[in-house]
Amino acid sequence: MFGTIFVDQVNLNPIGRLVETEWQHLEQRFSHIQLGSWIVMPNHIHGIIHLIQSEIVQHPFENVDLLKPLEQFGSPTPGSIPTIIRSFKSSVTQQYQNLYRDYSTKLWQRNYYDPIIRGETDLENIHEYILDNPRKWAEDENFLR
Repeated sequence: MFGTIFVDQVNLNPIGRLVETEWQHLEQRFSHIQLGSWIVMPNHIHGIIHLIQSEIVQHPFENVDLLKPLEQFGSPTPGSIPTIIRSFKSSVTQQYQNLYRDYSTKLWQRNYYDPIIRGETDLENIHEYILDNPRKWAEDENFLR
């Protein structure tokens, strides 16, 4: 239905390859998702996660359909995007710590950017952004010459 598109234009160090491997395993860990386009960059990752199963519920106070599961602060919801990302980051961190015996290096920023893709145009724009990201790496403030 969606098809995973991995953008292979960046030479990854061992930590980048660890991130890549864990990202690829997400579909096996979470059966209700499918990965879309993604790329691991030297200091960040971009990826599309398609939720292929969701339960539509009617909100009791409004006449709007909401996608479930919804997550509230301090109350993780199994299968939600925040739970998937938290699990991904945790797995990468644990493997890094086990491999390098380094428990002080911070691998991840606190949050992440998670726009909702609302249609084919949004999907195409984000897909193109991901494909184009390696070309723009030289413009990144963290690019090392």
